[in-house]
Amino acid sequence: MSDLQDTQTRPGLDEPERGSDVSVQKAVEQLREEVSFSDYVLLTTLPRGGLQVAQPAHLRESFARAYSREFAQLDRLSWESLRRNAALLATDAFQNGECESSRFVTDFLQSAGYQHAAVVPLRAPVLSGYPGVLWLLRSRTEGPFTPDDVRKLEASSAEVNRAIVAAGAVDDLDQCAAPLAHHVQNSHWVFTDADDASIGNDTFRSLDPTLKTALQEVVRTRLTQSAEFDGQGDRISLADARGDLWNFYVVTRASFPAIAEGPVVFVCLQPECNDWGSLRSADFQADNELARLIPAIRFMHENFHRSPTLTEIAATVHLSPFHFHRRFSELLGITPKHFLLDCQIGEAKRLLVAREKELSELATLCGFAHQSHFTSRFKQATGLTPTRWRRLALEQGGASNGNSVAAGQ
Repeated sequence: MSDLQDTQTRPGLDEPERGSDVSVQKAVEQLREEVSFSDYVLLTTLPRGGLQVAQPAHLRESFARAYSREFAQLDRLSWESLRRNAALLATDAFQNGECESSRFVTDFLQSAGYQHAAVVPLRAPVLSGYPGVLWLLRSRTEGPFTPDDVRKLEASSAEVNRAIVAAGAVDDLDQCAAPLAHHVQNSHWVFTDADDASIGNDTFRSLDPTLKTALQEVVRTRLTQSAEFDGQGDRISLADARGDLWNFYVVTRASFPAIAEGPVVFVCLQPECNDWGSLRSADFQADNELARLIPAIRFMHENFHRSPTLTEIAATVHLSPFHFHRRFSELLGITPKHFLLDCQIGEAKRLLVAREKELSELATLCGFAHQSHFTSRFKQATGLTPTRWRRLALEQGGASNGNSVAAGQ
């Protein structure tokens, strides 16, 4: 048995929840009908930037930790697949025979008992707008994947994506579209140059021009001052042409060899509250620490209107407030305080469009102390007063496509 596998099922996972684990298993079995392999690993991008090992449940915890701690920045296989949006062999992702000497291959995959790898890009395996990849792995005795295997994987990729999102994240933008909603096809962009994203550029180019220009300025600053910003993650709010604020999480790396030897900037559009609320612990069965935090997200999503304290939230996952706040912010790219406020603002937007409540009642329902407090926080969060935001939203009420809203069309 390889280091990649455990001999026993993890506690509490005997009957998987409805969600990604079930849909991933279905997709894996479909792929096995086309291409043989002995194991698989699913990774997803997250709003904190970078890739995260998410599935399957039988992965050793040490494998996921080693990836996050060291080898994620060497994972050219996954990032090249996302850049090309194509199934690849490991040898396709490395230039000039570097595959055999890459530490990602020799010290990570091969040390776990896997000699050969292929990868399939995924549109949104966990969170809407956040792509990922599926690794397929073989031992030395099973032999290498072939170009014909890659062609079969390419032919099956659309069905694989459908199977994975079927019981997981909302991937149809029409389902989550709302007036002035901040939904785009790809919410995770990677920049090595401020003018264009090396990953996700089609979506980036379709953004509202005012918003895109503001983002380019942020990226340009981070790239030119990468040593100063190295490893730093910042939540920033930028306005589109209507004055509506969009929230992003920006992470700078002075060097990220999997993508470039020079500076790299990750830009992540923060998910809407309902997208966060769709997460399940089963979505991250390969990472107990991250899976442990999901019930706290659900708790906040359901109780934001009464403003639960950090101590109360942390208690739902049996962590100290300090440890919970630190790990929640590091792993998800958003603080608990910001998440609660995003939930409040999201519910206020829903009620504003419904036009069934007076502003004073709406403020109370969303957990604000009084109407003036609500108005102040709403404008701070959105750049618009509640009445101005509602007027714009109702003017665009006929729009049913999240992309058209995102692009300001």
